[in-house]
Amino acid sequence: MSKNIYPDRRAAGKLLAERLASIVETKPIILSLPRGGVIIGAEVAKALDAEHDLVICRKIGAPYNPEVAIGALTQDGQLLQDDVVIDALAITKGYLETQIRLGLKEIDRQLSRFRGEKPFPDLLNKTVVLVDDGLATGFTMEAAVEFTRRMEPSRIIIGIPVGAAEAIVKLKAKVDQIVCPLIPVKFWAVGQFYQNFNQVKDEEVKKLFKV
Repeated sequence: MSKNIYPDRRAAGKLLAERLASIVETKPIILSLPRGGVIIGAEVAKALDAEHDLVICRKIGAPYNPEVAIGALTQDGQLLQDDVVIDALAITKGYLETQIRLGLKEIDRQLSRFRGEKPFPDLLNKTVVLVDDGLATGFTMEAAVEFTRRMEPSRIIIGIPVGAAEAIVKLKAKVDQIVCPLIPVKFWAVGQFYQNFNQVKDEEVKKLFKV
């Protein structure tokens, strides 16, 4: 791996696992954010001999620029929204309601496709590591944190191969620890820090996460 570029998600997951191994004292539960985070999480879970599961949240993007997050939905349907950005972009109530409806539908689809009837793991008093392939605005991860917190784990750790400094600062106050090997000075998108950042398909998620 070059100084600021991962060959692919698997390589990033292996490096992240090495960093996590030095700070996780008890066997954790790894919760990956699909789709890209599942490849990272699978490598981490294998290295730490840990249980691996999914937490499914959805970012809500701005009109005409879906990469700009205006909010996110938790797995159980709660909404986190950035009122400052929503007001600045003059986003209508109708647009937000439509995106919430579509986001909830996609969460339900992924829950059914990836998890089936498998019960969600018991997180009470457990160490949980939330994993994704990167952190840009941090909204989707924040939604995952909020959902996980309600399960009353003893510790919540965020593990990401690369993250924007601003998003990491925002999330640090919400979790026990963040492990991130690469925090670039200039950050535009997660994909710029991977040589291979191909879109992960549903079939690959299902293969890595066997229900």
